[in-house]
Amino acid sequence: MQTDKNHAVTRKGHAGESHKKTYKNKKNQDTGLVIQNSIEPSKFISTSRLNRGQRKYCHCLMQVRSTKGTKKRNPYGICRNMSYQIMLKNRGQPAYKFKPETTNCIMNYDYSQYSLADVQALARERNIPLTNAKSGRPNAKSTLIQLLTSRYIKNHRGYGTHTAID
Repeated sequence: MQTDKNHAVTRKGHAGESHKKTYKNKKNQDTGLVIQNSIEPSKFISTSRLNRGQRKYCHCLMQVRSTKGTKKRNPYGICRNMSYQIMLKNRGQPAYKFKPETTNCIMNYDYSQYSLADVQALARERNIPLTNAKSGRPNAKSTLIQLLTSRYIKNHRGYGTHTAID
């Protein structure tokens, strides 16, 4: 085998050679968003029971919310269309079968992996005040997370299954 000074040639399956799968990201023509082919598991809590399609849907929601554009975007419509396209491509795989309307994203996000701006965008969408009413100061990230989760639990207490969007 020959080797360049810049590239070393190795045999396939050689001991010590790591086989990493690389993914290319695609840019959506309509929205300009980068749709990732692989979702980092660190964006969700370790005990999350979301399948792969649901994780992509929830991650898409956070991405669309956090993008700043001149026109107001509906993250649910954009991500629902994306998820239906993915489900059509992967018809036989159960990891992609789900209903976006019944996916519980709020309780499965690992908020420590998201920025304050992302959490504020989610809180703004849920009509949670970004500032403290008494002091007038902006709420901290931890306070916003607590308000989001407590309001979600309060609104969905007593249901056998989660039937709310996000």
